[in-house]
Amino acid sequence: MREFFCARQLAGMRPGDMTCAGGLMMESLEGRVLLASVGGIDTNNMGKGDWIVSVSSAQASTGTSSVQGLVDYLKARGMKWVAVRAGDGNTLLSQFTADLVTRVHADGMKIFGYQQIYDGQSNSNGVATSKSGEESVIDKIMAVKPDGLIFDAEAQWENVASNNTTAESYGKYFKDRYSTKLLGYETFAYTSLHPKYPFEGFGKYADVVMPQMFWNTISIAGSPSQILKDVDTNWKTTYNGFATSGHSDSIKPIVPIGQGYNDSSSKTTPGSQVAEFFNDLRNDVDPASPFGYNGVSFWNAQQHTAEVWLAIGNGVSGAATGSISGSVFNDANGDGNLNVGETGISGQIVYNDTNDDGQRQLYEPFVKTDSAGKYTLPDMAARTLHVRVVEPGGSRQSYPLSNLSQTVVLGAGQAATGKNFGSTTLALINGTVFNDADANGNKSSGEQVLAGLTVYVDANRNGVLDQGETSTLSDSKGTYNLTVPAGSYEVREIPLKGFRITTPASTAYDLSVGSGETTIRFFGNTTRVLISGSIFRDNNGNGTKDSGEAALAGWRVWVDLDGDGIFDTNEPSALTDATGKYRISSVSGGTYRIEAFIPSGWAATLPGSATRKVTLTDGGTTSNKNFGAVAIS
Repeated sequence: MREFFCARQLAGMRPGDMTCAGGLMMESLEGRVLLASVGGIDTNNMGKGDWIVSVSSAQASTGTSSVQGLVDYLKARGMKWVAVRAGDGNTLLSQFTADLVTRVHADGMKIFGYQQIYDGQSNSNGVATSKSGEESVIDKIMAVKPDGLIFDAEAQWENVASNNTTAESYGKYFKDRYSTKLLGYETFAYTSLHPKYPFEGFGKYADVVMPQMFWNTISIAGSPSQILKDVDTNWKTTYNGFATSGHSDSIKPIVPIGQGYNDSSSKTTPGSQVAEFFNDLRNDVDPASPFGYNGVSFWNAQQHTAEVWLAIGNGVSGAATGSISGSVFNDANGDGNLNVGETGISGQIVYNDTNDDGQRQLYEPFVKTDSAGKYTLPDMAARTLHVRVVEPGGSRQSYPLSNLSQTVVLGAGQAATGKNFGSTTLALINGTVFNDADANGNKSSGEQVLAGLTVYVDANRNGVLDQGETSTLSDSKGTYNLTVPAGSYEVREIPLKGFRITTPASTAYDLSVGSGETTIRFFGNTTRVLISGSIFRDNNGNGTKDSGEAALAGWRVWVDLDGDGIFDTNEPSALTDATGKYRISSVSGGTYRIEAFIPSGWAATLPGSATRKVTLTDGGTTSNKNFGAVAIS
């Protein structure tokens, strides 16, 4: 199943056994499989492997004269496993024998048979197949006691009716009978180009997935680094799709199959590209494969050149040896500390946030805490890592605060410990206390924070901090944190002398918080004074606002800084709103002359001069500086 853009449609044929039709080339999905955490095989740490289509051809290519010589050759190049073609539809291939399995095991390697399956379609030789016949071949392959099986399902599976269900049934057949053996499936690298292929169905019972990453053959790739980038993008999308559709059990470790052959005489695969592929896999910071690409293989033994064999032999593949551990504890009092009597929480998901976006993606590596609340993330590489915890509904992370990650700069092979997380059902009310220099009620750029101010829960709602009421001080960053049970609260701040509260306008927040909820509220403080009042239509001209007398909207009130009775554009002012009210908050403490502009056809009645005098200290307020006017003929 190779994504050639020159279309190579070959059931069960690989480079070396390809044909061309109409000048278009397309290759089949021949066996290339991988391991899982079953039967002593760690699917997250497969190491190097290789593929054998024909044992005799592989012997000839490697210059070995016997099966044992071939096995020894693979072992000498660091192979941990080998996948050998064992079945084609209903046909068992005679080269996959108990003797071969025994020899591979004796050399300390794992061996898998790979089988091409068709679900009733004709095989690569035009021979009819059946599901029952292919299942019989599965049993015959497993009878010689290999370490597992790899399904080689070609592009024709895109046309199988109910193909996800059918693909799943093949996997179930295998796992019902051989639960301790590895099951893998080899497939396309570019999932986006094969929307009808049953990735989900094959993935459910598989232990690993092995995409064919043939960077020279697949024209849109062109290099090892580009195909890895594309595979990361494609498979992250596919895996997240599995998760959102309720099929996260189809998300499995990815063990790539790299290009180990020359695409043509003019399009060769140099050893430098193989070395680049090893390096790219090992250093991928945000891989689509959970716990990274810690296994790799190359297609195939009979087609590797001496240069490619050298690069494969020198290549390093395997999980990093670093780890990160700690615990998740029930922070009963929500103070962010592990106190005496506070216990661990079991079953909590802790994950490596590989893209550091604060959201758990299903492809990101994770573990669950044990019965004591402890966790260990294994196979961690030497780089900066961001570890986070998934909080269930009704709880929140109390340590580190603000849902921050445990950021770990890990050295090679380092075991970082004590990376703990606190979890609480108590709600958090927090925010920033700031100097609202322009008194506009918003924290504007350049406005400083205020440290050391008291913020408290006014339990009896009397506007005063009483003994026993929960309170805290803003820190050097102006941040305050109040931890409370779920409920309804009035939250206040005590301003410094010479300041008044601008946010909230009512000077207090009335809010309700749920279990484990975080609510953010800011407090603004300013030294600017507040002058407020209203203008009304004094119908009877008596200088008093009587019942039924309407508000006057859109009238200007200003601070007459130069005392000339004329509004100047540099003088602070406000227009009355729909209810006739105004607020002026842009001057500091002092004595001021406040005037209302009386338009032609009107006369001031309150006061008759339309002028008021106010004296305020910094942060002072004065209200009810009202004005009245009557219409005159």
